[in-house]
Amino acid sequence: MMTPRINDASVNEFAFACALELVRRSGAVERIERWNQEDCNVRQVPFQVRVVLVVMQLLIAENEQIHWRQAALLLGVRMSDQQLRELGAYDAVDHEDRKLLRRHARYRCEAPDRVRKAQDRMYMAFKRSVDALLEPVDGSPFKGMRRRRMATAEVMRIRKTMTEAHHAKYDRLHELLNLLVRASVPVLPQGWTGSLILDTTIIPVGRRTQKYFGPEKLHGPDPDSDWTTLDRYFPGSNTDETNCMHGAYAYGMTIAKTMAMPELDGVSLAVALAWHQPNGGTTAGGLAAIDGGRASGAIAPQTAKHKDKYRTVVTDMGFSDKLDFKPGAHARGYEAIHNYRKMDINKTTDIGHGVVLFRGAPVCPGAHSLIDEYQKLASKGVDHDTRQAKLAEIEKFTMVRRGLPQPKQDRPPGRPRKDAPTTVETKHSVTFRCPAAAGRVFCALACSDLDEGDARLADVARKEQIAHDQGMLIMPTPPTPSTAPAVCEQDSLTFSLDDYQYKRWQVAMVGTQKHEELGKGGRAADEAFHGFMKSGSGAQFREDRFLIVNGTAIAIFGAMVVASVNQSLLEAHDLHTPMTPPEDEAA
Repeated sequence: MMTPRINDASVNEFAFACALELVRRSGAVERIERWNQEDCNVRQVPFQVRVVLVVMQLLIAENEQIHWRQAALLLGVRMSDQQLRELGAYDAVDHEDRKLLRRHARYRCEAPDRVRKAQDRMYMAFKRSVDALLEPVDGSPFKGMRRRRMATAEVMRIRKTMTEAHHAKYDRLHELLNLLVRASVPVLPQGWTGSLILDTTIIPVGRRTQKYFGPEKLHGPDPDSDWTTLDRYFPGSNTDETNCMHGAYAYGMTIAKTMAMPELDGVSLAVALAWHQPNGGTTAGGLAAIDGGRASGAIAPQTAKHKDKYRTVVTDMGFSDKLDFKPGAHARGYEAIHNYRKMDINKTTDIGHGVVLFRGAPVCPGAHSLIDEYQKLASKGVDHDTRQAKLAEIEKFTMVRRGLPQPKQDRPPGRPRKDAPTTVETKHSVTFRCPAAAGRVFCALACSDLDEGDARLADVARKEQIAHDQGMLIMPTPPTPSTAPAVCEQDSLTFSLDDYQYKRWQVAMVGTQKHEELGKGGRAADEAFHGFMKSGSGAQFREDRFLIVNGTAIAIFGAMVVASVNQSLLEAHDLHTPMTPPEDEAA
């Protein structure tokens, strides 16, 4: 029988100091102890909550595999006596087992049975402490069943039995995750706008080459996980779930980040402010992540000067498909900026009064011919520069929003009938201003204060020539006064948008320079953050790294990975916050 190998390399002093400072600054220890007292869940365990959290953070920093046995060995074998004393775990460690394992790691001189028994004792002591840490925040209905291979139908049935007590523990978990993430970004320097980047990542927990179908198909290794099929994680896979042969059971996590503006040293720098699990990619997860970002304390409140303007939240296309995401973001003071799928990007959406949404922007009725010209150019595969020039021309004829959107209940007039439906459709009231009235283009109908007849026509022609000489765009096909829609009869008009129209609308036309400035920098910084999170040194989401079957614990580890990435990025740009030295080393 082979003797198990043990890593006895000393824990890095700087990594230990960073982990200790992160846990201290987060206040997570005090919060967990308070929850345990509220639940009357006070029990004697070998190691305190502080010890477990610091060891979990060190597993991330030391690039170890995420496993409780590995964590126990890091604490019992790799830490020095001084580190154990500073952590308050020196007396809790079994020093006979510690001495045996350290000697065996160096000389390979102990019997395998003795080594395994010492490892088991160390592991069981640490695992009891972990269970005490997870108890107040583990809202899963599958406690005690995580090692069972259950059918998917049974998993779905058990999930429906969740009570308010389960949801309350999930709320505690999200609070704990965001405490750890916020502790890594205590204060942001000048130049951070407060706008957010919202994206979802996954942590695979067990890859399978085939998904079983039928009423008795087996669920994954952890009932808290869900089946995920994404080409970027599994190249060559078929994303149609009914025919899928490749994929993984994984946890979905939604991260809210903020970005430095202007860019620092030519690099778009983003740091995470909130981490939400589960429900990755859903509206609930996205809005909860926005709430976490707003509550982080790192974003300065908006001044009265900007009270009628939104900050932006840059998202991927997953959130853009959700009907209820944009209203929720608007209610929180954020404007959603995203792209559209290639098959839908050039489609138009009629919102009434002759106005259509093209690439998310409301276009004046007199500029529809320009949209037709652009669609023809796109269908013929004309070069990019020509299409962009045409798009910039269309942008000039987009209508400008006035004020903030207002939700309203679409109720029929009069008293409701007894058999009327209980659900009332919500409309979104948005006021748009004519581009000619805003002085962006010239339109003959904007000269409505002139007299009728030949004198008016001559004066309109003269004004049009003046506008042309000044370089102002001329409305290509303005409606005639007799056929002009209501939007052309006044400077601005209020539109009532349904959920689909509201989802399609954006403050900037997709593909234009304004949209690129609002969204592209954020997306680039977001992808850089995720790339570092998945392949960066010391903080990686690898498929072979997470070897535990516990969604709650993996969520905490995930938040610690995000915190490590934050610390590394801020350190690289010399934006880190000084740590507090121990009392015996203080100046």
